[in-house]
Amino acid sequence: MGIAVHAVEAVPHDPGDTAVIIGAGPIGILAAQALVAGGVNTLITDLLDARLDFARRHARARVVDIRREDPIRLVKEMTGGRGADFVIEMGANQSALDAAFDMVRIRGTIVTIGTFNGPIAFNPFFRMTRREVRLQSVIGRNGETWRRMNQLIDAGKVDLKPLITHVLPLEEFARGFGLVKNLECQKVLLRP
Repeated sequence: MGIAVHAVEAVPHDPGDTAVIIGAGPIGILAAQALVAGGVNTLITDLLDARLDFARRHARARVVDIRREDPIRLVKEMTGGRGADFVIEMGANQSALDAAFDMVRIRGTIVTIGTFNGPIAFNPFFRMTRREVRLQSVIGRNGETWRRMNQLIDAGKVDLKPLITHVLPLEEFARGFGLVKNLECQKVLLRP
């Protein structure tokens, strides 16, 4: 939750703004809930059926299956061709970052929190400079993040409980890590 709120708070936003979240994992779901709570028109994208189904039930945002719908076209239609005010990129791969650049508006911001496992390539002049796009990275959280996170929880604006999709005894930790590695869950709670 802290990482999600830190990513959301990295970009000033107002009700009525448009945001896209690339990646419907636990952090993406919570970022979507936080944005929607602030009145931001929010889309969340993914390509895995389990994550898409979970997002439809819990993200409180418009869910886009990128195998069936073109999120770039959809964002352009929603914004009159302008593009999203900001994109939170959690896919951590070249195609996700490329899509973020294609969806963000002139003078918009892309926030990256995904853990890239290798180098990526883009031409900063064409992708950023000519359009004055900002690229912001975030990791972890800070004191202000905790305060804002607690406000959202206390106000009932985010729902954490559904994110714990599996509760396993500590002895089954290998199974729990397998579920996470294979993207078959949101969060696994191990009980001693």
